[in-house]
Amino acid sequence: MSSILHDLNAEQRAAVLHPGGPLLLLAGAGSGKTRVITRRIAHLMLERGVDPLHVIAITFTNKAAREMRDRVMQLVPRSDLWVSTFHSAAARILRREATALGLSPDFTIYDTYDRGQCLKTVIRELELDESKYKAGPIGHRISSRKNRGLAPGERDLEEIHDETFLKIERAYAERMAKSAALDFDDLLLKLLEIFEKHKDVGEKYARRFEHVLVDEYQDTNAVQYRITKHLAAVHRNLTVCGDPDQSIYGWRGADLRNILDFERDFAPATVLRLEQNYRSTKNILDAAQAVIEHNTLRKQKNLKTEAAPGAKLIEMESIDELDEAHGIVRKIRELGRGPGGGRAYRANEIAIFYRANFLQRALEKALRDAGVPYRIAAGLEFFERREIKDVLAYLRLLANPRDDVSFERIVNVPSRGIGDATVYKLREEAQRLGLPLLETMSRSHVRAGFPAKARSSMEQFLRIVDDLRQFVDGPAELALQAVLDATKYVEYCGDLEDGGDEERVSNVRELVASAAEYDAREPQGFVRGYLSEVSLVSDTDRLEEGVERVTLMTLHSAKGLEFPAVFIAGLEEGLMPHRRAVEERAGGEGLEEERRLLYVGITRARERLFLSYARYRSQFGIYGTGDSERGGRSRFLDEIPPALLLREHRERLPEREAWEESQEREEAPSVSRSISTPSASYAPKAASSSTGGSTKTAGGLGPGDVVVHAHFGVGKIVEITGAGPNAKAVVQFRGAGTKQLLLQYANLEKVSQTP
Repeated sequence: MSSILHDLNAEQRAAVLHPGGPLLLLAGAGSGKTRVITRRIAHLMLERGVDPLHVIAITFTNKAAREMRDRVMQLVPRSDLWVSTFHSAAARILRREATALGLSPDFTIYDTYDRGQCLKTVIRELELDESKYKAGPIGHRISSRKNRGLAPGERDLEEIHDETFLKIERAYAERMAKSAALDFDDLLLKLLEIFEKHKDVGEKYARRFEHVLVDEYQDTNAVQYRITKHLAAVHRNLTVCGDPDQSIYGWRGADLRNILDFERDFAPATVLRLEQNYRSTKNILDAAQAVIEHNTLRKQKNLKTEAAPGAKLIEMESIDELDEAHGIVRKIRELGRGPGGGRAYRANEIAIFYRANFLQRALEKALRDAGVPYRIAAGLEFFERREIKDVLAYLRLLANPRDDVSFERIVNVPSRGIGDATVYKLREEAQRLGLPLLETMSRSHVRAGFPAKARSSMEQFLRIVDDLRQFVDGPAELALQAVLDATKYVEYCGDLEDGGDEERVSNVRELVASAAEYDAREPQGFVRGYLSEVSLVSDTDRLEEGVERVTLMTLHSAKGLEFPAVFIAGLEEGLMPHRRAVEERAGGEGLEEERRLLYVGITRARERLFLSYARYRSQFGIYGTGDSERGGRSRFLDEIPPALLLREHRERLPEREAWEESQEREEAPSVSRSISTPSASYAPKAASSSTGGSTKTAGGLGPGDVVVHAHFGVGKIVEITGAGPNAKAVVQFRGAGTKQLLLQYANLEKVSQTP
């Protein structure tokens, strides 16, 4: 008992020793909630004598589940612990109980890419316009409906008049059933279906799990809430841990009411607040608390710390996104040298967060140009790479011969002479016979209808699949190696003419190593268990530890992580809070979730925090066409007490100074770079003359003027032509060269000239 409780504070001890019944842990950021949950699990087993098989702990990422499991095993070395994500737990139960739903236990789990491929086939078979009905948006829409618990084709107010979408959704569900495949959302829906329609199965698991613990409860959606309620129905020993102030996934179905209404839903319930923060300095915590207190949809708690105040937060104002990126790089270099005589920060101790992915582009370029190593979390993930999906598709087809998506992926990989025309004809035959593609190809009378060359290639593929079947019920490493040997996939990587062969071969070898690691950890999991695990890997699960690189990621991806030094870029109205999020969610809920998102970003920082915004920012890579965003400084920055901030405002762009100075030497009169905050728009009226390029517009611009453009930066006007809405300026920019811009949309701001 002493080893379980010795380093816990009073509130943490109370949570670990809670006698039973519903318990809500309101756990603030950095309050040691993982420690509390793992110690409670250990206490239940060691002090209460609860069998590990009768405890289930659920969280949201594989990384968090592994950490939780490892911590428990340090105290209770049992390999039969149920510590997993919602989706992993669902897959595990469904493998055992699938027959109750008429589902094959060998079902394949489709990721987002596979879902898209399946939807493309459905849209093609329905003879719909593929340019109008795109698989990506339709897949997201289907996922959103599933998270709300809607069945395929079931109407709600949003889809009541959208017959074509409902038709696609029903056809998608039918094709998934034929392929014995489930997407991520299906895993939860099918588990809920078993619990609700097969009471005996539901009661079996409710009786089995005497204690149910759910982490990150504020992120649960309607389906996860109902699953949790079923699991805790008999014993009612439900412990949930979460923070309403960190609920940031409403856009994908998370329902904040699940945690706000816990005391009503599971009355009588005990509520304990974990408010002692062990992560951040006092200044960072005070800033976070000041921001989040502007929200109304929350449960009151006050983060506190025994840490020193620490450095003040730095508010960085920049002229544009390029200036912002270079300013952040300069600060990173300062951190590396040890600012103010303090400690030096390594690259892997620094992270840059942003609200939208497009902000990443300028940051990447500045880091690259400066030679600062970096990595992008949620870039092209390991298990999304071409070579990894190819090799795993062989295993998936072996485990589930009805998996048409995997069949189509590897039937001609490596190339064996089975072209698109052959696959198209085979698909037609499969549809006519009502069979999966592999079984259709296996029919000799079907192959007889193909030319001799195609027939020979199909028979070669069938032999490979048949030879590999023996490995499906054995270790994953052995099966993967057999696939590589039978297909000569490593040699195939070397034959690809894109220069990526070495990286591909390295990735394939890493895949085999990951299978070996899985076999050692789960000796009875075999191929199917390994496939389930790799199918459910999330964006940050493979974020390598200790790599000497600055980390770039979205604020949503940053949840659950922490770094000694954090930069948050793009803190402008329209970006943070994001305009669309505020507009699409009524009643202020969108604005409050945006504030929670910033709160999450702030509380990821342990020691240093930099808050950055730009006066000008261009989006979508199209400039001079009215897309320059001028939202101004985020309202959220005004919610941070000024005493916690050091403001750094910039009037020059140092990376452009040498060019500007050379321009100044050529100009008369001289130029000072005092730029005022621009108005919302600039719409020139008529030029004083429409015949030449030597006059000024009504907006005061003319040849020789030095101007700032939101993307191209500082430049000098060479010529003005046209009049009214057709007025154009030819501007010579440094680096970007000469550009002709329509003044009505270019939003040029003149730099003041002095005689």
